[in-house]
This record gives sequence, structure tokens and C-alpha cells, in this order.
Amino acid sequence: DIVFTDVNLQYYPAERVYRSSGKFGLAFVGDRAVHKMINGYLEFGHRMGSDYMNIYLKTSYNDYVYITYTTTLMEVASSFTDIVEIINGIPSTKRKILGENYTYYVYDGINEMKAKAFVQRMKILEEGGTLPPPEPPKIREEEPQENNAENDKPTIEMDNGSASPGSIPQEVLDFEENQKEKKNKKSDDSIPEAVEEKSSNIPQEVLDFENQQGKGKKNK
Repeated sequence: DIVFTDVNLQYYPAERVYRSSGKFGLAFVGDRAVHKMINGYLEFGHRMGSDYMNIYLKTSYNDYVYITYTTTLMEVASSFTDIVEIINGIPSTKRKILGENYTYYVYDGINEMKAKAFVQRMKILEEGGTLPPPEPPKIREEEPQENNAENDKPTIEMDNGSASPGSIPQEVLDFEENQKEKKNKKSDDSIPEAVEEKSSNIPQEVLDFENQQGKGKKNK
């Protein structure tokens, strides 16, 4: 736990955030008493349904510790590199702090980029400047549906049990025409015609003889 005293906070309604102004007191860090006025910046806000805070503490030797915290993540950067190394030396599976009602947060060591960006923002306010308004929540736009083979397939419209020719795919028409041609060809090659063709090749004398033999069998 960190306990601060004599903090001058200013509220920024457009961003729904409190920010410190000037020096403030550092009373306790854990069980260790400090009781000193130090330079730094404090920021406490609410954004996108989550509380967050930024704490930047600077010593008289220009060393610093920066802590940023959201609902489930705490990140630490520092000019004391051993602090970051110790944090990152802990296995990630053991860097999870459990709270009440199944809440938790994970802590991690980071580089100085976030700390520098935070200090730059706060210095702009100290010099009387203004920060750009917070970006509105990004709304995901629906992506247009891609045309695929399933969507491009023409449908067969039914009218009193039959389909109009213009709504039937060309592949179906070609298939039906091909089936008709095969059927006609098959009927042309039917067995009776083949027998007739075969009998036309037999000499007439043989045919007459077979007919006589057939009549004789019937008379018997």
C-alpha cells in the first residue's frame, strides 16, 4: 500500500479524471514510513467502464518509479532497473494477485515509454496547455458480406409446380438436353431394330427354310 498526503487534486469533467498539481506528501510505502514531500504526478480516472490510475514518483536524484493500474493489470517502470528485473524474473503464472469476489490483477514490468508519455501529458497541463479530448469508444462496423459461390447461385422460382426457363441455371438446361439426346440415341439403338437389321443380312433362302420348319412343327 502507498499512502499520500497533502495532495492538491483538480477535476477535469470532460475526461472524468482527477490530476494532482504541485508537490504532495509520501507518508507510507507498505509498512515503511517516509513522510516527505516529493515531486511527481497522480492521476485517477474512469474510462470505458473501468477505473484506472497513474502514479509517477520522482526523487531529488531524478530517479523515478511509475505505476499504472487498471482493473486487471498493474505495470511498473522505473529508473531502478533492478525493480523491473525482479518483477519480470517472477514466473508469469505467479504474478497474479487474487482479490475479493473472484477479482484479480496481474502485475508486469515495462520499459520507460509509458512513463515518458504520461509525464509529457502532465507537463502540457502544467504549462497551461490542453489535452485533446478522449477518443470515443470505437464501434465495430459490420463488414460487407463477401460474394461467394453459395450466394451467387441463382434460385429456381416455382410457379404452379414448374420453373420458368429464365430462372433455371444454364447448367441444368444443358444437363437436361444431354439426357434427352442420350435417351433418343438409346431408343434408336433398341433391340427390335437391331434384330431387324440383323435379319436383313440373312439370305432369303435361309429365312424361307426357317419359316417352313416352323410351320411343320405347328402341324405336328
